[in-house]
Amino acid sequence: MGAAVQKGMLYGGLPFLTFGAGPTLVVLNGISPVNANPTGLARRAAVLSLRPLSRRFKIVLVSRRPGLTEGTTMADLASEHAGALRDHFGTAVNVLGMSTGGSIALQLAADHPGVVNRLVVAGAAHRLSPDAREVLRRTADLSAANDMRAAYHEFAKGTSASRLGQWLLGELQRRLEPVVFGRIPDRSDWVNTLRAEERLDLSERLAEIKVPVLVIGGGRDRAYSVELFTATADGIPDATLRLYPKRGHGGTFTDRRFVSDIVGFLAA
Repeated sequence: MGAAVQKGMLYGGLPFLTFGAGPTLVVLNGISPVNANPTGLARRAAVLSLRPLSRRFKIVLVSRRPGLTEGTTMADLASEHAGALRDHFGTAVNVLGMSTGGSIALQLAADHPGVVNRLVVAGAAHRLSPDAREVLRRTADLSAANDMRAAYHEFAKGTSASRLGQWLLGELQRRLEPVVFGRIPDRSDWVNTLRAEERLDLSERLAEIKVPVLVIGGGRDRAYSVELFTATADGIPDATLRLYPKRGHGGTFTDRRFVSDIVGFLAA
């Protein structure tokens, strides 16, 4: 698996990994403690999670560039991605945005016509729920203060409904961070991305997205309600909604329907 993975850098300093075979599918992944090409266990986990899609597509997994400045917005991140994708491909490409990557992908499609051919937005919507916004705001504040134990426990509130689940997930993420990502001396990229996503609201921009879009959401996602997924799909002229009623945020990406729904949509 590792030998087939190649790494590189797109225009503007956006790191990427590529693996698999078939038509190109650009993947914008969820938030990470560091903006860099994943290595070690983080790389293995990323490749493994996308392995079912890599059997059908050449995956180009694009990360956000390191060194984000304070006040960075989703529009800024979308602009950087637009420049990188135009430079590398020279034509519109199919894009899968997952979680935070889905937020960036929606902004990309709204702001930069001609970059995206067909778009899949999974585990994301045009804005976060009010509770999720508060979770991201507090997580960013705690991370900026370098209180990562409290930050990860706060972040877990966006995933688990139970207090025990939140505690267990927060502890697991905190303890795994140095194993998976190594030492992280600078938290600014994580903090600035959290703040950018917390401020995102594309409610008035959805009608400007002119490409075909597939919105995939979990009925038990604590970051986005069914109403938000539905409003996102309803607001885009050519959009299809797929809901997995019993899935939470992370479970959306592992549902048995996930790959087949994407393959069917992109082949249409």
